[in-house]
Amino acid sequence: MFVSRANENIGDTEKSKVGVLLVGHGQPDEWDVEWATETEQEIGFREEVLKLFETDSYDPRNLSLAWMEFKEPEPAPKVEEFWQNGVEKVIFFAAAISADSMHSQYDIPALVQEAQVRLGLGQDRLGGVPGLPRLVVAVDDVAELVHEAVGDHEGVGDELAVHLGDR
Repeated sequence: MFVSRANENIGDTEKSKVGVLLVGHGQPDEWDVEWATETEQEIGFREEVLKLFETDSYDPRNLSLAWMEFKEPEPAPKVEEFWQNGVEKVIFFAAAISADSMHSQYDIPALVQEAQVRLGLGQDRLGGVPGLPRLVVAVDDVAELVHEAVGDHEGVGDELAVHLGDR
């Protein structure tokens, strides 16, 4: 899905001139202690996706992982690195993040835009993984349960429900 969506959106740009960035959310180090395999599994998933890009003739120097927060590298330095490699277009995905969330729609594009590169470098946000209606329903259900359990105790319930339901 990632490779086919990228291929549909690169236009006439040669694959060797396309940078691909898979951006994960990241979690604090103390969460890595509690949920030791989560970050490892996310990295493994995204690395397998990058191998698919390489198999499809994308330049491995221009394929990278990045993190939205808590981990390194952040998106902007990777975009700058791509530009130094002669990339003309950057395709970026919210990988392992809900397809239509605040993160994939706004936060990650803003982080990519922080790159200090020349004007005219094409950047295409391809969102996250689409077509997961059961996951969206599950998140909505969890958001509703949180709101019911916590209520509006000083706005905490609403904030948690909105964040969980943010897709």
